[in-house]
Amino acid sequence: MKLEQQVCSLELAKQLKELGFKQDSLFWWQDCGDGTVELMYGKTDSNFGIPVQYYYPAYTVAELGEMLPNGNYSFRYIGVEKWAAGNNLYNYNANMQGKMVKVTEKESKTEADARAKMLIYLKENKLID
Repeated sequence: MKLEQQVCSLELAKQLKELGFKQDSLFWWQDCGDGTVELMYGKTDSNFGIPVQYYYPAYTVAELGEMLPNGNYSFRYIGVEKWAAGNNLYNYNANMQGKMVKVTEKESKTEADARAKMLIYLKENKLID
C-alpha cells in the first residue's frame, strides 16, 4: 500500500489546518514555491533546493483516530465497498448522543480521508471544540 493511501489528502489536510486542528504529524504535505507538492516524513526547509512555502500535516489513519472525540459518541462505517478496480470506498456515520448523523456526503477512497471528513464535519457543526 502506498503512503498516500495511508494519510489524508492534501485538500483535507488544508481544511483540517484551517479549522485549527493540531499541527503535529509524522508525515507532511510540503508545498514549494514552484508548485511542487511532496509528501515527506517530517518537515524540511527545502525540496531539492526549492524552498517549502507551506506545510500541511498528512495525518495517518491512526493519528486521525486519536483525534476523534471520546465520550458519548460512537463512530462506525456505514459502508465499505470493494470495486472491480480494487478501490475501497469508505463512509462514516456517527451516533451523536443517540442521534445517527451521516458524516460523509461522498465516499472516500481511503479510510484516512473518511476519518478526516468526519473530524471536519464534527468541527464545522460545533460538535467538538
